[in-house]
Amino acid sequence: MTHACFSWLRLRVLVGGLFLWATGAIAGAETSAEGIYVLPDRPVWAGEVFEWGLEWRIDRAAFRGLDGELLWNAEPLTAEAWTKPMLAEQFVQDRSLIKFKRAAMATQRGRIELKPASLGFLLQTGTVVNDDYTRAVLEPIRVQSQATKLSVRALPVPPPGFRGAVGQFRLSSTVDRAQVRTGEVVTWTLSLAGRGNWPMVAALPARAVPPGLQVRATERIDEKVLGEFARTRRESLSIVVSEPGTYRLPAVELPIFEPTSGQYRTLVAPALTLQATGAPATVAVIEQELLADDIDVIQPLAGRWQAIAPISTEHFDRWSIVGVLLLMVSWVGFACWRAWQLDPYRTARAAYRRLKRLTRRLTQIDMAGPLPDPAGHHLRQWQSALAVVWGVSGRAPTSRDFVGCDPWYSLWVESDAGLYGPTRSVPQGWSLRASAAVERLSAPPPFAWRRLLQVPYWWPRVLASALLFAMAALVHSPQSPAQTVIESGAKQVEQDPLDVIARYNLALGLEAEGRLSEAAVHSGIVWWQEPRFEAGGKLWVRLRSQAGLLSAAAGGLPDSAGVAARLRSVWPPGLWQRLQIAAGLTVFVLALFLMTSAYLRPWRRALPASAFCLSVAVLGFALASAITAASRDLLDSRAVVLHRQSILRELPVENRLDAGGLVFPGAVAIVERRFLTWVEIRLADGRRGWVRRESVTNVWQSK
Repeated sequence: MTHACFSWLRLRVLVGGLFLWATGAIAGAETSAEGIYVLPDRPVWAGEVFEWGLEWRIDRAAFRGLDGELLWNAEPLTAEAWTKPMLAEQFVQDRSLIKFKRAAMATQRGRIELKPASLGFLLQTGTVVNDDYTRAVLEPIRVQSQATKLSVRALPVPPPGFRGAVGQFRLSSTVDRAQVRTGEVVTWTLSLAGRGNWPMVAALPARAVPPGLQVRATERIDEKVLGEFARTRRESLSIVVSEPGTYRLPAVELPIFEPTSGQYRTLVAPALTLQATGAPATVAVIEQELLADDIDVIQPLAGRWQAIAPISTEHFDRWSIVGVLLLMVSWVGFACWRAWQLDPYRTARAAYRRLKRLTRRLTQIDMAGPLPDPAGHHLRQWQSALAVVWGVSGRAPTSRDFVGCDPWYSLWVESDAGLYGPTRSVPQGWSLRASAAVERLSAPPPFAWRRLLQVPYWWPRVLASALLFAMAALVHSPQSPAQTVIESGAKQVEQDPLDVIARYNLALGLEAEGRLSEAAVHSGIVWWQEPRFEAGGKLWVRLRSQAGLLSAAAGGLPDSAGVAARLRSVWPPGLWQRLQIAAGLTVFVLALFLMTSAYLRPWRRALPASAFCLSVAVLGFALASAITAASRDLLDSRAVVLHRQSILRELPVENRLDAGGLVFPGAVAIVERRFLTWVEIRLADGRRGWVRRESVTNVWQSK
């Protein structure tokens, strides 16, 4: 019995061992391969094209081959296809290395999670031995790699004109011929080649075509050199030469970011010279056939467009304040007049003064005998005034009207006998008794000035006061060919600062010479002076983003995007100012008419219509005031815009170490004083200081 139990126990141990060995072999087969990401040893830049790969480590004795494709989701990276797998000659701890590589690019900064990849392997898991042959047992397995994270750094603050190119590029500018006759076509080609973030690279820099050359057509060609990240882009302009002369096609600059050095660099395609001979040719105006609508072609404009000069802010404020004060004085006058009209003692005081005056005149007349005509007339007026003083309601008073007021009743009866009696005379001494009675008569109460503070006399009680406060709040408190284009444009702008076409052409010339910040400032002034000029608005939108000018919130030129900008661009600022003046004058007239309608009873019928018209005028005045107030400094005739970074100096000297802050390009300022080549400016944030005159661009005046 004991031997049988021992044999059964040995059998169970043997079977368990075989099971554990089999499961261990299978588990070893499943874990005999692993995948690891091979990433750059540094954080990559956003937009940088970098090489990376997957390294698979597989049991060298069991590996027999790959089974299927390498599966991996590239998002959020932009990547090329995997290269062919390479089996490395070296091995680590009896394991072979299989490497996959590919080029990729990360468009977003931060830590990006790379999801696991999977790859199928064909492994030998055992052998089958028979009497005649031995066969290997092969099993396909799919292995997932480890997950990892990739660090992507954001690019530094870009320089003006940066269009997103990251990598190693080359920029060139060529013409198909340098000698040409008038009327012939010349092709000007700009090429960008290299390896970088081509899916993110925008159009090439804009090119300014000198006057005398006309763009006939444009064409863009993209060629893939190797994969997705090595390309060549060519943008060609077909130009017709209309006049003989020497033309200088300006140099083209393109800032790029080099990931290897971690710095920005500016590619420069040098300027080209084109010599045209022959007689001037009449070239018909041909509409541009834009084969690629993202090619920026800029040509100077002909003609003249005069901007509307704004009204001086000093006069504007003065008349606005005068209008508000006149309206307030009118309102106070109407209220005083109404309080005086509703005074209950007003007629009694007037009658008392008239009674004293008539009594004085009657004492000077000889009333012995029949009354003369002047005396009778004065006596009738005397009775009328006395009736008002004593409040006699009837035509003929009785003794009741003068109870306890002797001798007034007897004086009245005697005056009636003199006026209507048979003898037409008054008793002797009547004038003296009347004079003595008047002297003893007490005067009615005077006008109480405190009545002016009572609410009923101020109409309308709430509307008028709200209107005045609103108007008072809206009143502001005082506070080469390219080189030839620049020279001629600067001269025209100097002679007529309101010529927006000349300033627009000047901005184009400055951009062609690489003076991007100054060109952007002039284009912003063009849009501000005449927002209806569509070409100027487009140039301002493009150059502002490239030049990196100061924002409107930080004290720069107004924005051209948004609801407020679209509303402001309906009319030039000079028209908005004039609309504000007209609306303010209309508000003043309608408010005066409204008060007149309210205080004068015969005009009450016009009250609803005048109130409605006044509401419309107030809305117009508020709208115009809000638009002009948003950019008040730019409406000043002394307004300037800085086009280069400057230091605010306490005194107009160069060799002084000032602690003042910097002023960045695009800042709007007001010129307070001028001294030689210096100007003292006041910024929107309240800072004051001296800067060089050549650092500022005048908005409305010549230098």
